Amino acid sequence: MIYSPHRAELHNIVHWLRGDDEEGWPGQIELLAATMFDLKELARPMIRETVVPPEAMAIRVALHQLTRMLSAMQEHARGLALECGQAALALLPDE
Repeated sequence: MIYSPHRAELHNIVHWLRGDDEEGWPGQIELLAATMFDLKELARPMIRETVVPPEAMAIRVALHQLTRMLSAMQEHARGLALECGQAALALLPDE
């Protein structure tokens, strides 16, 4: 799948949220923001062909949860961020 590396990054962030590292927030927030940017780009139709990638709808739905996750992470609300991250992963098709 074209978005597999991004799904893997999201999985790694969720894994980090399950831990208790309080020093890694800035890096994880930055990684999530970059992953979301890339996913938004993948969810857009291709301009010349007006073709939407097959995963685009799943990405669009998951982005709502990722936006909530990012906000929670900026507040260091680990539990809510973890919940939103797991929801986003559940919405994205497996490889």
